Amino acid sequence: MANVDLRPTFADWAGLPAPSETDGRSITPLLSGSAPAEWRHGTLIEHHDPATDPKDPDYEKNSLNIPPSYDALRTGTFTYIEYVNGAVEYFDRTTDPHMIKNVAGTLSPERLGELRAAVRGLATCVGADACWAASRTVS
Repeated sequence: MANVDLRPTFADWAGLPAPSETDGRSITPLLSGSAPAEWRHGTLIEHHDPATDPKDPDYEKNSLNIPPSYDALRTGTFTYIEYVNGAVEYFDRTTDPHMIKNVAGTLSPERLGELRAAVRGLATCVGADACWAASRTVS
């Protein structure tokens, strides 16, 4: 489930059609305890550094703890993060649920390429159908 799923879920519960302009899906089927076969495999997480925009509600001009911008991919078992400065992190949440140990250095170049392509696909998709398709190619 992702934040983009909230609007279609509320519409579903209200008996209204799903909004066509959202990338999300109603989570109502998930509430039965299992994900439908057609459910997404990964979710995009984005953070764009608010430090450059004082109008951003997260702007903290005196904070040294604002992380750099990043795009990340979160699945049921791992989180992969690409920072704007080129740094990469990979956490296997089955063995490291608190995401303490970055094991990106143990991944093969092929696997890193797959993950990079998956993040780019999710970060650049346009439209509900394209974004839904991109979220289902992740493994």
